[in-house]
Amino acid sequence: MQTEFLSTSKSAAGLQIQFIGANNQIIKTYNKNVRAAATWTLVKPAAAVIAPTGTQKIRYSLYVYNPVSGSGSSVGKSAYFDTAVLSITTPPATP
Repeated sequence: MQTEFLSTSKSAAGLQIQFIGANNQIIKTYNKNVRAAATWTLVKPAAAVIAPTGTQKIRYSLYVYNPVSGSGSSVGKSAYFDTAVLSITTPPATP
């Protein structure tokens, strides 16, 4: 991810992972925000994100939050994303 946001800006870009249950309720949300990243920055969780019990679906989103006015706004600036990958592994069965 790369952004044109000012370091003093309240603008952010990032990734969000939501774990969704059987009735489409959000069980848990994980967010990773980046404020100012003038060079390409790898954005990933610090550790494995484990789906909580009851998870039926996963929603993986890339987003930009950019206030439209006031101090801390980066109006007219951009965020760039490249090669988004979600890897899912199943833990081994317990004996």
